[in-house]
Amino acid sequence: MITHFPCFVTEASFFLASCSAMIICRMMIYLIAWKKGVNSFSLVLVGIGVAFLLSAMTTFMLVFSPAYSASSSYIWLTRTVYGTTWTYVWNLLPWTFVLMVIALDLSIYLSIYYIGHEITGSNG
Repeated sequence: MITHFPCFVTEASFFLASCSAMIICRMMIYLIAWKKGVNSFSLVLVGIGVAFLLSAMTTFMLVFSPAYSASSSYIWLTRTVYGTTWTYVWNLLPWTFVLMVIALDLSIYLSIYYIGHEITGSNG
């Protein structure tokens, strides 16, 4: 879609597509791991399998896409900051600040003592 109709692709559509894919992948992992309930072991194994599947799909799309599209996609996949400016930083700064405040506010609920006696004992 991106390589065939680049005029329809915006930043908002990328955001919506990534959020939709995340929700679909979460549901897929949970449904595959479900067998009269979900335990953590099967959830982790299915998550690893789905991660490998998605990695293979990404490699497939990179190999069979046009060179100009693959090169720009590869820059994003390698998490480089090539071609970015301070405008990107200033746009993300308020969101970073708000999310950090929320994370710090919710961190009081993440005490290791709430996990259980076995895990706290193994951590020292």
